[in-house]
Amino acid sequence: MLLLPALVYQVGYTWLALNLTSIFSVKDTSASQIALANTGAYLTSVFVNLAMLTIFGLLMGPIINGAYPLMVRNLTERKRLGIVDALKGSASKYFSILGSQMLVGFLVLVGALLVVVPGLIIYTWYYYVIPSIMLDKRGSLDGMRASKAFGRSRKWKTFLLILIGEAIVVVGIGIKSMIASSSVGTIITGIFATLTLTITLIMASHAYIKYR
Repeated sequence: MLLLPALVYQVGYTWLALNLTSIFSVKDTSASQIALANTGAYLTSVFVNLAMLTIFGLLMGPIINGAYPLMVRNLTERKRLGIVDALKGSASKYFSILGSQMLVGFLVLVGALLVVVPGLIIYTWYYYVIPSIMLDKRGSLDGMRASKAFGRSRKWKTFLLILIGEAIVVVGIGIKSMIASSSVGTIITGIFATLTLTITLIMASHAYIKYR
């Protein structure tokens, strides 16, 4: 059941991604297809599908991510999973989660562009930001500070958790590279993205609950 929220999210995201992929994979060079591209309808279709994919990710991603710490806490306390309540609780912290994810993503990107190691260190610091926000009822910046303190105190164990998540991604990329069909490849990517998202959030939430 823990897979359900991430699975539903990934099904929607993969469906939108397949729609976008199908636009680029069209091989029809007939006069009608050329005319469609020339009239700007092709570019409009690309823009609309890309916008839908982006909006879906921005709206649903933080809510799904934020629900996991609450569900993991319920399981550790031997309560019912409470998926609906967890999603509602996550929605109430939507802007805090979204803000922290954007800030952390920017910092990790800058660190990775400078040198890979600083990006990895920053990722280790803020690995627990969502559990911190959801379980301690913090805002974006306060949650980032708490996550940094927690991550620095458990840096090597956090690094190991990150490696586990990345290993799943590598396996997914390897399988996708052996598949010729772009549609099937997108579905495979979606499956491994679901596993990675779920396992990462469960590991981060459980570690934060156990050792904070």
